[in-house]
Amino acid sequence: MTIKWKIKKLAFLLNMGTFLVLACFSLSPAGVFFSPDIPVAIGDKSFDERDIVYYDSTDFVLRLSGSSLGIPEGASIDAFAFSESGILFSVDVPITLDSETYTCRDLISYGAGVFSKLLDGEAEGIPQGACIDAATVLEDESIVFSLDILVSIGGTDYQANDLIRWNGVSFSSYFDGSDNGIPDGADIDGAYVVVDADEDGIGIDGDILISLDILVELDNTEFRDNDVIAWDQSLYSMYFEGVSSGLPMNAGVGAVPEIDNCPYYPNGPDRGTCTQQTGLSPNYKWIVSTGQFCENDGECDSGEFCEMEQADHYPPEKNGIGDACDCEGNFNCDQDVDVDAYDMTDFLNDFGREGSYEPCGDPMWGPCNGDFDCDVDVDADDMTKFLEDFGRETSLYPCPTCDGSAWCIYP
Repeated sequence: MTIKWKIKKLAFLLNMGTFLVLACFSLSPAGVFFSPDIPVAIGDKSFDERDIVYYDSTDFVLRLSGSSLGIPEGASIDAFAFSESGILFSVDVPITLDSETYTCRDLISYGAGVFSKLLDGEAEGIPQGACIDAATVLEDESIVFSLDILVSIGGTDYQANDLIRWNGVSFSSYFDGSDNGIPDGADIDGAYVVVDADEDGIGIDGDILISLDILVELDNTEFRDNDVIAWDQSLYSMYFEGVSSGLPMNAGVGAVPEIDNCPYYPNGPDRGTCTQQTGLSPNYKWIVSTGQFCENDGECDSGEFCEMEQADHYPPEKNGIGDACDCEGNFNCDQDVDVDAYDMTDFLNDFGREGSYEPCGDPMWGPCNGDFDCDVDVDADDMTKFLEDFGRETSLYPCPTCDGSAWCIYP
């Protein structure tokens, strides 16, 4: 074993240790979905109030075009959330989709190309004049939402700074804004309840992300209407600062479903598995990287919003599984469909192999676990790719099944 190889492996171990510490103890924003409350231009991109935009901590990208859904120009998406069956949203004015009329007190569900009322506001007793302007889905599929005015439902008063829970049968209080320091004049117009379903410590069950419609001061910090606020069940802190991130001063954040430790899928009850989540056929997924429902075969064939190919970069020879569902680090193809310490051991065994030391693909040394870019070595570039998948498991977003074949085809 060469000195160079030892140094490279030591560097990897130090990096891996740092990664594990951050994964276990850090809660940093990994991204946020939002709908602007007015048309906005950010750099050379423009978005309107019927669009869903994703900010990945570096850039703003269109993730859902309101016009492609058939939402008429002039209507605004007020609430937005992901669910097991697809997406949920509300609008600020009455609209007609597939011959059905929806008002601002309805929650609209969309999946498998079909619109329906998940929450029929009139039928369930939400007073006329009240509008749903924030919504999120809990792990048990009950809905948490807010309304934009003071209302009385079933003899209970709810203010615009409250969150209401609806379990499909009845309403109850979920978060009392006044009791938790939010001014009575503020309206919650975006909400997301954190679910740490995989118990990895990234996000704590019951923590909430919210946006408000006015400037407020909470826990000695000022928050504008284009910020996203994190509440850890005791204190408020900044999660997303709109102005410093590039959002125009006069644009508000209207919906805040959040992505935490899942780089490709929105959080949901099945945490973005490569099985049915959208209400389409089992092979279709909502692909965050393209903002589309796409088939998990490395391409976008047919189906909702499939206008571009789903990227399939690894290995360079492709493997028929798009990046969004791929799991290159599952070397042992175990039944847990995960990337865990056993796979890390396999990766470390080959880390540092290169042209002058046990080259990958050499008949004497054999293929490498982890040569994702097929350049006959396992180096820092491959480490980055491995870390993308490390920690994937069944309750988070499992790997697809694999046959254990070598990733690279060497000359």
